[in-house]
Amino acid sequence: MTNITSAASVNNSLKSTETLKADIKKQLIEEYGLTMTTDQLCEVLKIKTGTLYHQIAQNRLEITYRKIGKSYLFLTPDVADYLVP
Repeated sequence: MTNITSAASVNNSLKSTETLKADIKKQLIEEYGLTMTTDQLCEVLKIKTGTLYHQIAQNRLEITYRKIGKSYLFLTPDVADYLVP
C-alpha cells in the first residue's frame, strides 16, 4: 500500500510542477510578451545587468537568446522553463 501511495504522490507532484510551470509561463507572457529585454530578465531573475552580461560572455546562460544589433532578446517561455525546471 505504501508504494502505491508514494507513486500517487510523485504523480501529483509532477502534475503540480507542470501546472506551476504553465501558470508562470502564462503570467510572464501576459506581462512581458513573447520576448524579454535584458532589463526585464534581470528584474525577473533578481540579478544585476552586469551579472547577466557576464553569463552571456562566458556562455553560461541557460536561457535561449538572440542578439539584435547591440541588444539581447530572451524567449519568455524559455525563461519560464528556466525558473521551474
